Amino acid sequence: MRDDQTSQNGIGRRQALTGVGFGAIGLLSGCSTLPAFGQRIRYGTVDQPSQSAPFYREWLPEPEGYPLSATRIEYVEPSNRGQSLFGAPYGGHYTKRNIDYIGMDFDAFDWLLCANGHTVGSVDVDADKINQTIPKTSYEQFDEYSGYDIYKRDDMRRTVGIGDERIIYSGFGSEPIDEIKRFIDVGAGRVQRWHEANEDLARLIEAAGAAPVTHVGGTRTEINSQQANFEGLTINTDDSYVYPRWLLLFPDDVNITRSEIENHIAQSASALDPTRIDIEQTGQLVSLLAKIRPEEFRTIASDRPFNHMAIGQSGNVYRQEFITWGFSHDAENNVVTVKHEAGDSINASRLTLYTVDTTAKNADERYTEAPEQFADTYEVVQPGDTRQVEVNTTENWQINIAAEATESTAGWTEISYVPPRRVTD
Repeated sequence: MRDDQTSQNGIGRRQALTGVGFGAIGLLSGCSTLPAFGQRIRYGTVDQPSQSAPFYREWLPEPEGYPLSATRIEYVEPSNRGQSLFGAPYGGHYTKRNIDYIGMDFDAFDWLLCANGHTVGSVDVDADKINQTIPKTSYEQFDEYSGYDIYKRDDMRRTVGIGDERIIYSGFGSEPIDEIKRFIDVGAGRVQRWHEANEDLARLIEAAGAAPVTHVGGTRTEINSQQANFEGLTINTDDSYVYPRWLLLFPDDVNITRSEIENHIAQSASALDPTRIDIEQTGQLVSLLAKIRPEEFRTIASDRPFNHMAIGQSGNVYRQEFITWGFSHDAENNVVTVKHEAGDSINASRLTLYTVDTTAKNADERYTEAPEQFADTYEVVQPGDTRQVEVNTTENWQINIAAEATESTAGWTEISYVPPRRVTD
């Protein structure tokens, strides 16, 4: 059986909080052109490493009231993310942000599937580790369903279902059981699966397969001013090369020719030089498969199209700790206590606490560093450590914990806390 956006010159903690790139809902929100391959393109057949059929689609229920154009799906094999090629794992950060550590390490999962914030993980569940960890967190058991023990936390609208071979993480609206039950039911074949209800999604997922890192979602990518509806990105590696593959699905009334695709690639100003690129077109589906040296792939500049898919200095290769954060809101005194409840320890200098005015449009007004930071008290933040944050500056506040990588200038938002009473169904 079988993973936020960074900038080349240092994203800065504030940028990590703005939700650009992969932090946005759409897979390629804000990107409007194809990947930058430069002038010296060699076209021909590229043979990428073998991969499985997209079995993960069996765990995708049809969403209720959620547009496919805003969809974001990430499939990842944690132990197969190019660690030996890059020196650190590629991808998986969107998935990790949407789950909590409850006793099973991230790399212990055979695979994880995150769809619009809901996550299914395949793992040999160690009940002893989970039973030792859960009581240290904000999770409390409140239900059982179809062989799963269901836990919820009251400080945030999060639930987790623990079975024998699957762990399912979910947010929820009015009832904690609602969302997680749909994922349990779809895995058991009791409800219609999303790809069975949507031909475009089915086609894109079938084409993407189950590469070790696979993304599928809505897009604004264009070729010759003609916009695609949906997009996929897969990343494969072998001992020497990276094999990124971009998939674009255009509407039925759009006619894209191969010459338009090649002209679009040739007009790119980037110096990225793939060994070879393989263009395939089947009806409205366009596939671009490249074979790229890892050192070239690492240098995709942050101001270029697909910058949030870049790695290394400009991007997506870094180790990210796996932590459960807890929050306790003292409304009378306008104070929130932030607690590291479980998981990996992290150097305090890599963390920054922010209060966020969600009504402000300007970033300088929106994000304010908390007066007291973890680094004021701790060198290393580990389970049990706390920090208090005052929240009386605005009525529409939230708290963000930003983190910085050690391998590069990457930065990300660990978690955003909004009091449950302010979350609308």
